[in-house]
Amino acid sequence: MLKVLAQTIRGETGCINKEGIEYFICKFIGVINAFYWISLVLGIVLIMYAGAKYMYTKGKDWHSELLYVILGIALIIASFSIPVLIFSFLK
Repeated sequence: MLKVLAQTIRGETGCINKEGIEYFICKFIGVINAFYWISLVLGIVLIMYAGAKYMYTKGKDWHSELLYVILGIALIIASFSIPVLIFSFLK
């Protein structure tokens, strides 16, 4: 398992030559990396959208913008913390 993780950190991609549990872990690491990037980008986009909407409405409906900012921050925090938790249990 650590060998697969080390190959991923070094930048070696692809799960073709792996078998059994190493293949599963390789695919699982790919899913976690995809979740990381999607949630990170979505969190940043939500915060930018909240700022643009706040400027457009001139602060009249600030409750919905606050919800977007909180959701964006939660997504950014989740994108960093969930992979760390999962990889710490895989170790």
